[in-house]
Amino acid sequence: MVAAIANILKGKRPFAFYSLVICLVLSLIYLTTNRLNKDRWKEVIVSDGIGYYSYLPAFFIYNDLNYNYFYTDTLDYVAIRFGVGSFCYPVNNKAVNKYYCGEALAIAPFFVLADIITNLAGNERDGYSFFYQASVAIAGLFYFLFGIWMLILFLRNQGIKEINIALVVLLFFLGTNLFYYALEQPYMSHVFSFSFLCWWLRNSDLQAKNPKLSRWFLLAFIAGMVIIIRPVNAILLLSIFVVYPQLKDFKSQFLELLIKPLVLIFSIFIFFSIIGIQSLLYYKACGKFWVDSYGNEGFNFASPEIWNVLFSFRKGLFIYTPILLLTFIGLFYFAKNYGKTRLFILFSILVIFTYVISSWWYWAYGGSFGMRPFVEVYPLFIWVFAVFIEGITNIFLKILISSISFFCIFLNQIQVYQSVASILPYENMNFEKYKRLFLQTEFQFIYMFPSLPEPPKSDLIKGKKIGGNFNGFEENYGSIVPFIDSKVRLSGKKSACVNKRLGEIAHVFEFPLNKLIENTDTLGWVVLSADLLLENVDQDSKFILSLTHEDEVYYYESQFLIHQIHKANQWKNASFYFKIPEMKSVNDKIMLSLNNNNSSSVWVDNLELTFYTPN
Repeated sequence: MVAAIANILKGKRPFAFYSLVICLVLSLIYLTTNRLNKDRWKEVIVSDGIGYYSYLPAFFIYNDLNYNYFYTDTLDYVAIRFGVGSFCYPVNNKAVNKYYCGEALAIAPFFVLADIITNLAGNERDGYSFFYQASVAIAGLFYFLFGIWMLILFLRNQGIKEINIALVVLLFFLGTNLFYYALEQPYMSHVFSFSFLCWWLRNSDLQAKNPKLSRWFLLAFIAGMVIIIRPVNAILLLSIFVVYPQLKDFKSQFLELLIKPLVLIFSIFIFFSIIGIQSLLYYKACGKFWVDSYGNEGFNFASPEIWNVLFSFRKGLFIYTPILLLTFIGLFYFAKNYGKTRLFILFSILVIFTYVISSWWYWAYGGSFGMRPFVEVYPLFIWVFAVFIEGITNIFLKILISSISFFCIFLNQIQVYQSVASILPYENMNFEKYKRLFLQTEFQFIYMFPSLPEPPKSDLIKGKKIGGNFNGFEENYGSIVPFIDSKVRLSGKKSACVNKRLGEIAHVFEFPLNKLIENTDTLGWVVLSADLLLENVDQDSKFILSLTHEDEVYYYESQFLIHQIHKANQWKNASFYFKIPEMKSVNDKIMLSLNNNNSSSVWVDNLELTFYTPN
């Protein structure tokens, strides 16, 4: 980095360094305006991240590696959502963290700093308050930038031009889910694995071209960290054989190590000291140096889900990160530059890694955007892609690749937004849902499809029926008169039509509750059933149910029509369920409105409301 700054002062153009600065600036903007803004900081450490991170407060603050502290009152906001059962496995009647501690080791310096700042600020030293959560986000950003810098140095040493390095770095940052896991989900292990593999490639390259015995110590440390962060990534350490120009070069250096056994012994000691930390933590937690902390979760090597991992709309690697498909073209350029032997080794690593990842019992890998285990492989993909870009000389091919790349960046950023905004479900996806949500960013698409299967709302209603009302819009009355339509209807002679020209809000139902239910009844559920026809299925039209007590609205909920209606210009019966938290009085007024501020129309017919008690 110092050399890059010196080049700037000399008037040279280190484009790769500029790309790193762009990554930094964009990342800081995202963190300050989104990830750490308002209450979103409380969700920096969630899901699997609770397990990866909790080694630190358990060790440094609570001295409790069985995580009993999770049930203290001060941690209710964490424990309620993510109790010990979500990340621990019972061993010898003790709760043992099922996740590996490598990420916690990487975060440790940032955690210590957060702990010091928390003390100085006089805040609660609970390990999960703002500064602790922010430390994980900052650690993720640091390791991402460090990994990118190591990769830039590595690619420079491969003879890749500055401008091509810069383009590939920005393409993979903005055009893949690396952006998502570096900034939105830094609590996952992937950005840390990415960083250490970049460092591994950089130092492997230095060792291949300028061997030093002392560098084996650093390589041993990096290898230990790669494995203790995510053991399956040990496969990626084989990339050192792709870096070396000739396998005989590696062999000769290894033989030199045998001649000087102290270097070899100390390197082995460093390696096992790193991965041995996990055993020490296990022993402190349950009295055993090694446990199968994942229990019944494991690999099914006889039935790998390779096709699903690569191409399914549920989580497929090439579906959600299509830019990676271009790397297969890049393999031809890689073979031309580095030879068939090194290509064979690289391809073998990718095949073995894909096979192992596809064999995991839960091949979709839970709440995630895209196929997250492949983020750590991106350094290899970036290398191949950089060689590909470097080798392109045909102007038409350059234009084509540039166009595809820009589209991939656009698509990825849309899908990142969809994931963060809960438009794109993190699970339970298929082609039909993907097609329906493709490039959609409007508010009405939020939670359109649940991430996980939900029980039918009707199964949740345990109360008794206490009343109801039907409206076929056959009679003209009150404020509904301007919306009555006799031309388009499903049954009878009339329906109600709402659009921007007629009026944006039609109060299709408005009554005091005491005219609908008995004075002794309590309202818990309102079920709305109606026949609907939409001219434009993507518009933000919605039903709004409200309850008013003494002219004050105390319940207000809206439900978008497109959550139930998926085809335009076709009548469809739909049901909407409204759960009432607490009815204040039987004299309250209930109002149902149909809101549509679009030019295209919505028709409703045969509207029926049914009322139920809470239980």
